[in-house]
Amino acid sequence: LKLRGAWGQAGNPPDPFTADRTFSPAVAFADGQVVNILRPSSFGNRDLKAETGSELELGFESSLFDGRMGLDFTYYNQTTKDALIAVPDPPSTGFSGTHLNNVGEISNTGFELLVTTTPVYTRNLQWDASIAFSTNSNELVSFGDAPLDEISFGSFASVQKHIEGYPMGGFWGIDVVRDANGNPVTTASGGVTLADEEYVGSSLPTREIGFTNTFTVFDNFRVFANLDYKGGHYQWCAICSIRSRFDRNTFTINRPDADPVDVAVVRSNQTRRWIKEADFVKLRELSLTYQLPAAFLERLSVSNASMTLSGRNLWMWTKYKFDDTDGVGLGSPDPEVNFSSLSAFGRTDYASIPMLRTFSASIRFSF
Repeated sequence: LKLRGAWGQAGNPPDPFTADRTFSPAVAFADGQVVNILRPSSFGNRDLKAETGSELELGFESSLFDGRMGLDFTYYNQTTKDALIAVPDPPSTGFSGTHLNNVGEISNTGFELLVTTTPVYTRNLQWDASIAFSTNSNELVSFGDAPLDEISFGSFASVQKHIEGYPMGGFWGIDVVRDANGNPVTTASGGVTLADEEYVGSSLPTREIGFTNTFTVFDNFRVFANLDYKGGHYQWCAICSIRSRFDRNTFTINRPDADPVDVAVVRSNQTRRWIKEADFVKLRELSLTYQLPAAFLERLSVSNASMTLSGRNLWMWTKYKFDDTDGVGLGSPDPEVNFSSLSAFGRTDYASIPMLRTFSASIRFSF
């Protein structure tokens, strides 16, 4: 058994030139003539400085049963001050994007547990397994001296926010007003009324599990499998909202027996319906490796050779699904897709291509 503890502090500088205010060249017509002009490009921030991260780690390592089992545990508490966060440019300046600003304090806490074991160890079969479990609790502690109450962003709708006391980039949804039984309340004209905005959940996974197995048979065959789980977070199906409100080509709207109340809900500006749980389990990789026997290697004058067949993203289970009333296939079947590039926390599904299922074959020689 080994006990360990560590504390460290490091700076994270912004990318080069992000502090500079820049303009881009363009042309325009004035009095029938083409003239050169400058357009606002990057707002910049001359007061920008590096953010500072401090982290405390406590944990232990252990080995049991003559090394056939190991436990590794770590608790971490990380605080980032003068955090670099993208904030909207002041519209009055003519700039319309975002720029980095040193804003307040961010906290990340959680633990990591790794279990390694060899449940089977015989002459002809060896089974090595490991399971890694981790959690993370993210929170915007404070905006500091910045005169901000919130920062809203999102693709096609401002469904994500930075707000003190909540996770960075957390999802906030607007639902319709509902009665005590949860049914939408309609107006005299058959429409619906929107309720107040409410916090839904984190945009980043709050828990992760990795399960890895390696089976070695007769010292020549090796089977490797890796399962990956991420959960506790949500995804914004922007294409679901757009198809229901603007394109109006969904099953809910166009079926002959469509419920008028349900149609009014999906055609409204509500967003809560399209912010879905994004938990998933994936078979990340499965491979079979054959180690060529020594007698055969001598003939080839090589010291080692192997052949491998492998596949990635072969199977997936996920909560990110839409029932028949939403229209099957509205969004991507993969909750890991991301259309958004608004910030490091932006998560959007909009006609995004899911991760590809790939297969490969390889031969390796060592001389």
